[in-house]
Amino acid sequence: MEGPEEQTHIPSDHRKRPDVLDIVLTRNVNYPVVVEVLYDVNTQHLPILITLGTKAVTSPPRAVKTKIDWRLYHQHLQERPPVHTPINSADDVEAAATRISTCIQEALNAASTIVPLTGRKEELPLRLRVQLNHKRALRKLWARTRCPRVKRRLNTLSDELSVAIQAHRGEAWERRIWKADEQHASLYN
Repeated sequence: MEGPEEQTHIPSDHRKRPDVLDIVLTRNVNYPVVVEVLYDVNTQHLPILITLGTKAVTSPPRAVKTKIDWRLYHQHLQERPPVHTPINSADDVEAAATRISTCIQEALNAASTIVPLTGRKEELPLRLRVQLNHKRALRKLWARTRCPRVKRRLNTLSDELSVAIQAHRGEAWERRIWKADEQHASLYN
């Protein structure tokens, strides 16, 4: 969903506030969408111009999880400290900062190992997922209407859902502890 930065409806009644009435709904569009308000027309409701870019935008690659061996990081910095030179100008400060950043990044790269990403955590039970979907629907409804009754229902459901999810996570932890034996290395962490 895209929308303009400026208001598209400017009422003539000064007691009413300007608002954005126009939005652009997109789905599976891999091109940048730019929305502009056209001020050429002298009306209360200003038209918008939608421009679709020509270069496709790709989603960023999936993040990798890294583990850092801090002892190796420290050792790397001890063996290859940044060279210290006298600082007499702003360029010298910039060069020193670049050297320090480079040394830190090199040590971090040397001490980092990529850890394979595991799958999603245990999924929530169906009743909790249904309640989460209901909560999202209430939040959308409240955002549109700003009705106090909807907000009250949303807050109540949020509180109940928070307690239910904490209870579920606690039960899952209890089950994990009861299944564990002395060979599980995670117990000693």
